[in-house]
Amino acid sequence: MKELRTLEKLDLSGCCLLKEIPDGESLSQMRNLRQLLLSDCTNLRKLPVLGALEKLEVLNLSGCSAVTGIAGLSFNRITSLRQLNLSETNIEVLPASLSKLVNLHQLLLRDCINLEELPSLESLMNLQQLDLRGAISLRKTVAKFLEKMTKLRFLDLSNTRLILPRMLGTNLSLLSLSNCSSLNYVPLNQLEKLIHLETLDFRGIKVRDFPYWIANLIHLKSLYLPDLNEIPQLDWVRIKRLPDVLNWDECGMFANFDLHTSTRCPSLTISSTKIFHYLLDKDANIWDKCFEGFHISVCSSSNISREDRLFFCSGDESSSLQEIHFKSLSCPKEQGEGSVEIHGHDEEFPAGVEEVLKRAVYIFLTRNKFIKHLSDIGKDNMGNVQVESFKNLKQLHLDCCPKLENVFSRPQLPENLEFLRIKFCCRLKYVFQPDCADFALHKLRELHLIELPELVSIGIILYSIQSINIRNCPSLISSDCEIIFEQTVSQSHEVVSKVILP
Repeated sequence: MKELRTLEKLDLSGCCLLKEIPDGESLSQMRNLRQLLLSDCTNLRKLPVLGALEKLEVLNLSGCSAVTGIAGLSFNRITSLRQLNLSETNIEVLPASLSKLVNLHQLLLRDCINLEELPSLESLMNLQQLDLRGAISLRKTVAKFLEKMTKLRFLDLSNTRLILPRMLGTNLSLLSLSNCSSLNYVPLNQLEKLIHLETLDFRGIKVRDFPYWIANLIHLKSLYLPDLNEIPQLDWVRIKRLPDVLNWDECGMFANFDLHTSTRCPSLTISSTKIFHYLLDKDANIWDKCFEGFHISVCSSSNISREDRLFFCSGDESSSLQEIHFKSLSCPKEQGEGSVEIHGHDEEFPAGVEEVLKRAVYIFLTRNKFIKHLSDIGKDNMGNVQVESFKNLKQLHLDCCPKLENVFSRPQLPENLEFLRIKFCCRLKYVFQPDCADFALHKLRELHLIELPELVSIGIILYSIQSINIRNCPSLISSDCEIIFEQTVSQSHEVVSKVILP
């Protein structure tokens, strides 16, 4: 080792025969060493003196199960250390000099089952990740040092007895409190302020109510709930948003039918459609009980912007932005009517929402790149039921679907359609395919076609139309637009009250 003075990385991971690294001058002369990796050296007992390694940034001793103490390991001089991994060692006490590591970003002590006490950690204000999962011997105490760690993004206290302080850094993106024995109940006043959370785990902790406040956590993607069987009720009106990943079976959310209530029309934003497996495929009784009327927005978690998240995921229960959004889209005004919005999907249709679409009276397809034909919806999942997939549809809104070429084909003609609006679909050629020419929509009252440069034909006669709005559809105007309007106006049973042409 004496000849390796310029070495920057020494990786001895998995060297099961290694029992000690001598304290001699060989290691101390490696003054350019930045990474010392000794993970899974299961027979390593004696650690070297590292004080001379002033440039050291990474020290990994994870899995060194024979290590019982590092009292002789001083951190006074290696203040450049950024990552310290002592996971799965058998250390009992950490040296007080740990507080000198002011540049430390990661402190990993997972499954240090014999660790009884932590030194002062208040000075570690640059720490971004603290993992204490499984440190079951830590004494029950308030982790006040967390109040100082404002840059902390990942915090795992699972299976420990530590108590959360009154304040936590709001930059946390992962918080795991699973089976924290000192937490009798979920600390609601602390968690609902962590608006940057992406993963939240509080399995094994008692809850008095469903965490309706998760709607405020606009970045939340994964939620692991405790057993919900003891909460008094679950009101779907108050559930404004559910994340992509949720432990549906483990939390028992659908185990008790009597638990579910709904006082009025639920407005729900989701990214994952797995919920419909439980509400419709597994036990439709809950759907029938709580979703007689509904507003459901299926938003792609990968493409939705921050502005969209704020727009769709507001959790204010009295008059949320989400509810205002649905109202602005002319959503159900009648009791028992439902609406579905599919928003921001690029590659494929969100499988699992087919049965909800069949129940929807209002459908909004916004910023979806996967649609070439409306018949694509549910093609691989619905089989023969496509014929009746739009039988309840009264309003259809298509907005910014750049691959859409035609809307309706003969198998999916919406006989109850009253309102149709299509805009900013740059490849759309037909509203109704040519083989639909003999079909009549006797209930269609209002038609809006806006910014459709390739549209050449509406495709049917509009017998009952009352209002027509066509703007910037040059191919349609230059072909059969006038003929269609003459036939429509002459054969309409209603008075056409509004016609707007470019």
